Order: sequence, then structure tokens, then C-alpha cells
Amino acid sequence: MKRLLSHTALFQRIRLPAILLTVICAATYSQTNIASLVPLTWFKLITTVVLLSYINYTFRQRFYYYHNLHISKKALLLSAIATDILLYIATLLIVHQIAPPIAPL
Repeated sequence: MKRLLSHTALFQRIRLPAILLTVICAATYSQTNIASLVPLTWFKLITTVVLLSYINYTFRQRFYYYHNLHISKKALLLSAIATDILLYIATLLIVHQIAPPIAPL
């Protein structure tokens, strides 16, 4: 369990903007048709990569702690992206069940 929490530690640094972007994308998805799903997903992926690049640059000296725990920087970044994408998919599924998108005319 401790190792799993260590892997999600990088996501904890970007959780507020990531959750905010997920909510914005989900609200946009519910107000538009299903064709907006692809651009929203690309937008979410690109902003996640930008956020993680910023964190990677800003906190590059703090990665030694995880290196001492035998967790590579690549594993941290991939687990943060995976956590964010899983959160995004779960939110979209919930929004799709509650308020399905408008059908195209």
C-alpha cells in the first residue's frame, strides 16, 4: 500500500488543476455532442503533459527521494498520467449516465 501511495505522490502535486480540467471537460461533454469527446480527450492529455512537465522542472531536486525508494521518474510520471486518465474516464462515464450528451441533428 505504501508503494502504491508513493507512485501516486506526483499526481498529488497536480490534483487541483487536473480535477478542475476534468470537471470542465465533463461539463463541456455533457453540453455538446459526442463528437466533442476526441478533442476534449486530446486537450486533457496535452494539459496533463504540460502540468507534469512543469512539476518535473520545478521539483526536479525532490525526485531523489523516490529514486532512493527505487521508483524511477518515468514510473512516477506514467502513474500520474494513468491516475489522471482513469479519473477522467470515470468522470465521463458518470456524466454520460447522469446527463448524456446532446445528439447531433
